[in-house]
Amino acid sequence: QLYGVDAVEVRQSCRYEGIRYPCGTMATAHLVELTLGRDVLCTGVDKNRSGELLANCRVDGKEVSASMVASGWVLANSKETTLYVSDQERAKESKVGMWRGEFVRPWVWRIKH
Repeated sequence: QLYGVDAVEVRQSCRYEGIRYPCGTMATAHLVELTLGRDVLCTGVDKNRSGELLANCRVDGKEVSASMVASGWVLANSKETTLYVSDQERAKESKVGMWRGEFVRPWVWRIKH
């Protein structure tokens, strides 16, 4: 699990101009685009409450978490770190990824589903 972010679930959908779209699938596709065919180097940082390893991963010298937040396909998890909050603010202001429309925060979606 990537450190410092909370991703939409693959089955989750979002809305843009009243039209529902598969934002969970699109977020997954963006992660694949960032990593496919590249060397991914991950370092364990911590464990979450469920005991799962949280990792900081890099591809071509860039942090995957930062790239995913900047693209608007995952949210910064400020409970773990504030490292990606400014990336999220820029994504929100630029209306990229999920920020272009409406979405349910991943942690809320998981509770309901």
